Amino acid sequence: MKAGNLEALYSTPWIPDWIEEDQRNVFASVYRLCLLSQAEMQQMHFLLAGR
Repeated sequence: MKAGNLEALYSTPWIPDWIEEDQRNVFASVYRLCLLSQAEMQQMHFLLAGR
């Protein structure tokens, strides 16, 4: 994201391999959403960033 490669940011897979991994890794899910929101803010997509 800092390098400006938003295509790579959006193409990074985020679906966990196992459902157990998704339930244990809440921090990673929240961090991912924060990064995506920040990328939307930089592009001035404020409504999308707020979601």
